[in-house]
Amino acid sequence: MTMSMRWIIALGAVLLIVALVVTGIGMAQAWGMQSSRANTTSQQGQYGPGGMMGPGSGGMMGSGGMMGGNGNGQNQQNPGNATPVTGTTVAIANFAFQPVNLHVKVGTTVTWTNQDTAPHTVTFRDSSLKSSGILRQGDTYSYTFTTPGTFAYYCGVHQYMTAQVTVTEG
Repeated sequence: MTMSMRWIIALGAVLLIVALVVTGIGMAQAWGMQSSRANTTSQQGQYGPGGMMGPGSGGMMGSGGMMGGNGNGQNQQNPGNATPVTGTTVAIANFAFQPVNLHVKVGTTVTWTNQDTAPHTVTFRDSSLKSSGILRQGDTYSYTFTTPGTFAYYCGVHQYMTAQVTVTEG
């Protein structure tokens, strides 16, 4: 085998590896893509709504996934349009914050509880507020709101999960 043939084989092997890496990155990005369509139904699987290959959203075969498919669209939340609810607790269930739009008075402590098997976070858009870090199933996180305002937050693991707390003077 000549030296030039060895170089051609080596170059071909490198190109093959690069192609595999690029394909893998593309698949990973497609798997994590979120659909822009709203949905009120969530199909929860091992890998989130729709599962990896399931008919729901977020999966490789579902809506917004790499292969398209006939999924139901992503379970997106729009806290600004949600009916405000008063209280002190937020459930994290079915890949959503419930309620999505909470109203409290200054000095109220709000407690989030992760009821999903998947990990979630309570991550405030205002970085001056302390976020939760990873919450596993059954974990809780509490935060006391000391100033009035509207405080938007999301799940750092599943960024389509959004909600807000509106704090008013007592």
